[in-house]
Amino acid sequence: MTSDVSFDEQRKPAPRRWLRFGLRTLLVLVTGCAALFAFWSSESRRYAREQAAAAEIADEGVAVQWRDDTPAWLRRVVGQDGLWLFKSVARVSFPPDGAHIHFPGGGSAFLVGLDDAGLAKKRSPLEHLSNLAELNLSDNKLTDAGMVHLSGLARLEVLDLSYNDVTDKGLAALVSLPSLQRINLRGTRVTDNGISELRRHRPTLAVDR
Repeated sequence: MTSDVSFDEQRKPAPRRWLRFGLRTLLVLVTGCAALFAFWSSESRRYAREQAAAAEIADEGVAVQWRDDTPAWLRRVVGQDGLWLFKSVARVSFPPDGAHIHFPGGGSAFLVGLDDAGLAKKRSPLEHLSNLAELNLSDNKLTDAGMVHLSGLARLEVLDLSYNDVTDKGLAALVSLPSLQRINLRGTRVTDNGISELRRHRPTLAVDR
């Protein structure tokens, strides 16, 4: 007996196999594009928040330093200015009490140092700097009460509190800083006991006194 099924009819399932492969590939592409879009949107919001926070922090005499982590190969494509996607604020330095500044339009003034109330106002914008690694508060008017306003800086690695009226009590509020690697306590009233307690939570912490 001979079969009435032609050779071409026997090959009909092949397009369905191609279709199944195509749908899987399409699903992967759609998922990848969605993830890329979500990442891009998230970074766009992060960068906008950092720009707004930096502008809010940058009062007279405050230095805000941006870091550009654009890869070298990408910099050759987009230019030496880099890509905003890889930019973030890395360092903020508040001027010391009594600093003498000159205005661009002429004239000058002596600044009043940052106090606890002033730091409280800067808390939210500082916390919006998601990659802030270094904060200089040296020679200002901060006390123990102001230290709680630093507790949300999760990426902070270097903190300068020198010549502020800070004691062991204020230092205890810094235990919550998970990335802290170095702290300057020259000219403060922090004792060896306070430093030991902080090092109990951060054993590798470097302390300048």
